[in-house]
Amino acid sequence: MLKKLPPLTHLLVVLGLLCSALLSLFSPAGRALAGENIWTWVSGISGAQFVISSVTDSTWIYLMAYNPDRLYRSSDGGATWVQAVLPPENWYRITAPVPYHSERLVAVTFASDGGMTTPNYISLDAGVTWHAMNVIAEEHLGFSYVDPNEMYSTDGTAFFTSADSGQTWVTTGAIPAACKCVYDGSNPGCGSQQPVSEIQAAPSAPNVIMLKMQSDEITHDSLCRSADHGATWQALPLPVTSTHDFMFDPKNFNTIYLGASGGGWKTTDGGVTWRPMANGLTEPWSFLIDPENTQNLFALNDNAVWESVDGGASWQKLDGGIPGLQVGSLAITRRSTLHLYVQVGPSGLWELDRTTAQTYSASINGGALFTKTPNVTLTLSAPAGTTQMQISNDGGFAGAAWEPFAGQKSWTITSVGETPMPRTVYVRYRTNGQVSGLYLDDIVLDREGPHGSFHIDDPLAGPTVAAQAPAGLERSSAVAYNLLLPFLTVRDIAGMRAVALQLTAVDEISGVDSMRIGAHADLADAQTLDFAASTEWYIPRNGSTTLYVSFVDRAGNESPIYAATTSTP
Repeated sequence: MLKKLPPLTHLLVVLGLLCSALLSLFSPAGRALAGENIWTWVSGISGAQFVISSVTDSTWIYLMAYNPDRLYRSSDGGATWVQAVLPPENWYRITAPVPYHSERLVAVTFASDGGMTTPNYISLDAGVTWHAMNVIAEEHLGFSYVDPNEMYSTDGTAFFTSADSGQTWVTTGAIPAACKCVYDGSNPGCGSQQPVSEIQAAPSAPNVIMLKMQSDEITHDSLCRSADHGATWQALPLPVTSTHDFMFDPKNFNTIYLGASGGGWKTTDGGVTWRPMANGLTEPWSFLIDPENTQNLFALNDNAVWESVDGGASWQKLDGGIPGLQVGSLAITRRSTLHLYVQVGPSGLWELDRTTAQTYSASINGGALFTKTPNVTLTLSAPAGTTQMQISNDGGFAGAAWEPFAGQKSWTITSVGETPMPRTVYVRYRTNGQVSGLYLDDIVLDREGPHGSFHIDDPLAGPTVAAQAPAGLERSSAVAYNLLLPFLTVRDIAGMRAVALQLTAVDEISGVDSMRIGAHADLADAQTLDFAASTEWYIPRNGSTTLYVSFVDRAGNESPIYAATTSTP
């Protein structure tokens, strides 16, 4: 909520607007001439109220504006803006875009008296059109990093999952009482209500979900974690009673940043222990992490934007051009360089070209979430002057030697056990004689292929022989897909006819990605298609035809080959 500014601050804002407006007369596209590492006002969009960026795509950004209410989007890092269509309700907030699908965003709607209304709305086309959603009990939603249609919600007692973008919901877990009251300090009572303030899935570990509950007295918050896609939950200790937003490191599900009264906190063991982040950072409301370099971390509080280039070990204030002004929201984008956008009080949108941000990074298999083999390829980058690097599967670098810097390196991740939890690789660099902060990425090792079955729906045939799933295949908490599509009618095309293949597949870890269909038993002639529960296929008009299908998961593992036969009478 915007706060009333003192008269002197109002005067500074007005003077800033007048100066920036004059500059905009001589700048392209009505934009103030942005300097490096100093905030400059962005003209052309009046009344900027809230700005939000994607956590996975650094080129997308959305902007809410008022007087009148408007919604803008940019898909090129803020270089150009397009006005979108508002959802039907008058009171709303826009959530972060759906991971890896920034054209999808959700509008949470409210009644004029501040209460929540039904429905919420989702746009699948970047705010061109909106579709009504069903609401469970809270306006806070979580989103899957694997399936763009999957969402999460909770009423504080049960945990719900939607597989169809909020149209229907099923109960997938229960929130235990321990999650609702975990702080054992001087005021042990947790209050009667535990409103949910956040739901987040870990970007690098799709089965890990965390939610934060806030007591009605706002004195005893609680943090809860699920490692099995919301089926079971574990309460985590909090370092203080009153907290703000938290955020996962996009490349390491065990590293989490938490805002709180008095300062920020960081955990590197999934919330079991916490350490404070000091160096001047006071009461951060929220954090943003550069998705291309997770050591670049930004914190937001009422007074300024703060930056860390070493994963929170040290901080500096970024207030050049806007000293003393009240900051409302922050977004990260990239064009040729890292850009920050911030909404400042009533003065609107401001931009910072962060050209001096460090360019260290490390990724496994090009940032892939899954691998079917422990043998991977590391892609590494560092600024000029970097001569050495140190790589380890152990965050303490036990036994790891320094070696000459290279942009790529073959590596073997930890392969002990078959747990689906991510395997982490740690990297640090020596640049101009100085050792950098810790850079890392993780990936899920999935060595098991999917299982499935299919049959041929052929209205011209007698009984068909359908492929059967291997023994033990059951619908469980695994990633599964079952869609009901209209039956496809028979057509005559050059001696061929269309039949419908009905397919079911399940993969326990990474989810089913595609299917291979062919007429040869070894699938030498196979076509590869995105997985669907039903697809049209053409076969010879007369005689007997056998088709063969296999399923491929997101790690690249392939199922056994299944066969089904149909024939005309």
